[in-house]
Amino acid sequence: MQSEECNSHIAAIIGNARRELLELSARNPLVNFRPHSAKGLAFSHPNVQEVLKWLTQDEAAVRFLPQESKSSQPRPIPTGETKENLYSRLLKTYAEARTLLEEQGINSLYLALGAVVWRESEASQQVRTAPLVLIPVALERKQAGTEFTMSFTGEETGANASFVEKVRNDFGMVMPPLPGDEADDFSSTNVNEYFDAVEKTVSQEGLDRRPGIRSPEPVQLLKAADVPRP
Repeated sequence: MQSEECNSHIAAIIGNARRELLELSARNPLVNFRPHSAKGLAFSHPNVQEVLKWLTQDEAAVRFLPQESKSSQPRPIPTGETKENLYSRLLKTYAEARTLLEEQGINSLYLALGAVVWRESEASQQVRTAPLVLIPVALERKQAGTEFTMSFTGEETGANASFVEKVRNDFGMVMPPLPGDEADDFSSTNVNEYFDAVEKTVSQEGLDRRPGIRSPEPVQLLKAADVPRP
């Protein structure tokens, strides 16, 4: 029993230390995500759960399709970008992520599932966006000039800790736990259930009317940024 209490105490200390290291200002893209004009990629898919399964359960690479393009290859992701723009954005994203990995040892590339649109205060005109679920991914290609694919790195996957702490600190709001977040096998997580739980949380007891909180939007974002690691 004492051993269990000791482990719980240590876990609490580590958790508190991680929270203290989180950047909660608008400079953090996990709190205030702003699409870049030349890199990163925003896209939509009719089945978020399927994309998660491809990456984490099947451990398969996904391919991006330019606008009005069809593919017989498995696991396609339509993007709405022209072929030239798609390649350019992915190349710049790939180069930035690779540089950070080589120079700092940090994987800064994440697939973000779901997002919350929020404001600092009810009177604020500044609308911000924060992702909900983060999946560490890598962009790969066989050789220069060939298409990019995206795959799961196998690193820690979970809810956006920066935003979870942001709303706890600023609004006194406790976000629901991400199903499977504490499990070894994240591939079984139902992200749609999590989106529903977030929406319920911000709606209960009038929380949706409190400053800054609105319902989640099921959007997927691929981005490279110097993401603070807890």
